[in-house]
Amino acid sequence: MTPLPPSVARAWLPVALTRDVTDRPLARKLAGTPIVLVRMAGKVRGFVDRCPHRNYPLSEGRLHDGLLECPYHGWRFGPDGVVRDVPGQAPGEAVPAKIACEGLAVEERHGAVFARLSAEGPAELWLPPLIGDPGHDHFWWGHDSWRGRAIDAVENVLDPYHTSFI
Repeated sequence: MTPLPPSVARAWLPVALTRDVTDRPLARKLAGTPIVLVRMAGKVRGFVDRCPHRNYPLSEGRLHDGLLECPYHGWRFGPDGVVRDVPGQAPGEAVPAKIACEGLAVEERHGAVFARLSAEGPAELWLPPLIGDPGHDHFWWGHDSWRGRAIDAVENVLDPYHTSFI
């Protein structure tokens, strides 16, 4: 497989609508990488979609007591991705703190969730100023059937003031 260009890995990319991310894990692919999104502790969290134990998809798991539970062996991970509970572990035995899911930078803005695969990208998600402005949140363009050549429609859609004439 061709390696992912570094510019894509560092970029903030839209991965879901805010309304689609709930307390049920949501599977997505970001530039060919499987990821899981879930709302934990009131905030959207993102991880590479594999348990560090057996690489099983965490998106097939569930939230259990606020922790993301792997459906394969029941390991539970906190919002930071660190393992918090391992079933079958002796009471009082320390949970291995080094074991964690690979986390992603995730931002929720203007009804969408954006994620970044690389930690080396811009720390802040920058969006053009009009995105999210209530006065510029939609564009209504109702039209009946168009009659004309496809090339005219494509060419003139760049200049919408007379597209309806076409």
